[in-house]
Amino acid sequence: MERRIEGSLLFFMLFILPFQNEIEILPGFSLVWGIFGLVGLYCLFVIPDRLNKNLFHPLLLIFYPLVAWAFLIETFSDHRSYSECFQILQMLVGAGLITTLMSAGHHQRVALYGLIAGGVYLSALLLSQAYQVLLGASVANAYGASAVRVEVFRDLQMNANLNEMAFYLAISSMSCLVLALDKASAWQARLLAYLCLVFCALGALMPMSRGGAIVLIVSLLAVVRGYRKSFGGIVVVGGVLVGIIALLIPQVVLTRLTATNTEYQGKEDSRMVLVQNFFNEFSEFWWRGVGTNNYWEAWGHQHGFVFKEGFTVGTHNALFQAWVYWGFVGAILFVGSYFIFLKSIAFLERGTLEASFVKSLSVSLVVLLAVTHILFAKEISIILGLGIGLMETVKRTESAIA
Repeated sequence: MERRIEGSLLFFMLFILPFQNEIEILPGFSLVWGIFGLVGLYCLFVIPDRLNKNLFHPLLLIFYPLVAWAFLIETFSDHRSYSECFQILQMLVGAGLITTLMSAGHHQRVALYGLIAGGVYLSALLLSQAYQVLLGASVANAYGASAVRVEVFRDLQMNANLNEMAFYLAISSMSCLVLALDKASAWQARLLAYLCLVFCALGALMPMSRGGAIVLIVSLLAVVRGYRKSFGGIVVVGGVLVGIIALLIPQVVLTRLTATNTEYQGKEDSRMVLVQNFFNEFSEFWWRGVGTNNYWEAWGHQHGFVFKEGFTVGTHNALFQAWVYWGFVGAILFVGSYFIFLKSIAFLERGTLEASFVKSLSVSLVVLLAVTHILFAKEISIILGLGIGLMETVKRTESAIA
């Protein structure tokens, strides 16, 4: 009974993450807060020993020096704010809760089902609200496509960030492929997984997020790379799936996703401007950083980290953002934390469901950090929690066999 309860809680945690702002159970507290609170209470009163062990798992503890340094920098910066620090701590707690629920037994399939179900539902919402409009849109260039994106999703009946939705759907698509290639699954389940893959991948492209598209493509390739013995068959099936998606995807989406970093009417691509500004202003922040709130309140705008609309934006790269916030030591701690984490979980034998899941999660994490400046994304919490949980599951299995 306990194992079933924990599997159900894990499923719903992963399923509802993209809808965190949709339903408020109390003013200021979303449904996600409610589920995470319920999971936290369950773990605290029913399995406190496992909760304590996983909240302070060595692969989560390695991130605490970064948080401590961030607190120190914020204390001495202008416009001090500890919001980013607390949100990173919340992300680590979320990862610890996921790991705790996975520690009861072999819940890797439950995790896959939760991510797939959430992806299918989110794709259904996006496609039902935006697909027909995007299909009928006609634009001449990437700037026109961006304008369509803003217009179409302005009235989207979801309080969620488009890029974050694309990232979640990329992870859902990856989960579909992991299940589809698992030879231990029945052929009916594998066929359904392929169909869900097409649906989730198409949904992942609807927000027209270039970062999300990169995470999607690289994550799927990472899964395929783990099945070299079946490579020929995978290429055939993959070609069919890519063909189906290419036929279904609206032209306006392709226009934005395939845009190059060239100039149009004298305007450079915004991402390239941000990268250039990072290196141009490097001497201003490289040693001790500028602090998070100071960056958003004043420094970022004054030093050119703005879009053409005039509002301050991030650097679109997690390492760059951590460096601007917290300086050289912060950047070293950031890289070191994730390097140790990725190195620790990259030991599984290829060709197994666990190996495919972990490897693709690792690649997804690297790409996600490369294309977004958000340091506390719920997608990162998912990857940290599942990565540690899968690693511990394999270790328990090996110990039992030995």
